[in-house]
Amino acid sequence: MELKEILNSVNIENNIATLNIYSDIVSSEWNCCTDEDVYPEFVSKFLETINDKELHVHINSGGGSAFAGVAIYNLLKRRNGKTITYVDCLAASAASLIALAGDEMIMPAGSMLMIHKPWSYVVGNSDELRKEADNLDKICESFSEIYKENLKNADDYKKVMEMVAKETWLKVSDCTELFANAKADNTLKACACIKSEILSRYKLPADLKVTDKIPTEPNDNDEIERMKMELEIEEELMMLN
Repeated sequence: MELKEILNSVNIENNIATLNIYSDIVSSEWNCCTDEDVYPEFVSKFLETINDKELHVHINSGGGSAFAGVAIYNLLKRRNGKTITYVDCLAASAASLIALAGDEMIMPAGSMLMIHKPWSYVVGNSDELRKEADNLDKICESFSEIYKENLKNADDYKKVMEMVAKETWLKVSDCTELFANAKADNTLKACACIKSEILSRYKLPADLKVTDKIPTEPNDNDEIERMKMELEIEEELMMLN
């Protein structure tokens, strides 16, 4: 996005700015597959437009580029204004790093974080494959420092690293137990809809529904039921084809 478009997209109410991360996290504008994808340069320009105003970051993302996630985490951490992150449904992989950047990380009932080891594609001989595996281990250790610095108890770092190795889905109570900035908000309900191709790579919990159709009113039961019926019809049609 050009800076002018970013300025036009900034929503400020009662001196509070809002940033939505509701799609994939990518390295640059060139890597965007949709207009909703978010990248570090976009976030940097966005932050310049709001100065030190309080910022609310709403997250519902399957993740994306780990390096981009770290860059956005650091951009949010070093800003002067207060930052509150909201895990509206899911903050997976790189998105989990961004969620932890908030002075507070608000999690409504039903929301989740997913943490796992970074992965990549590689082509080459056996030496090159071993080198890539070693590099991924180093990257994992480096990124896991973000989890470490946000723990309530530093002694839980080994436990978290084991979770990372197993690809672990953390519910609200897990996060409030582990992370210092995590807060449960039982007055809100998570919208169990997410738009991300990245999710196809993960072993999703059975109760996590993935769809590109996001209702305009997440708490509208009629709209949610209608959406479920449409998905069931689409799945039946796919089976027939």
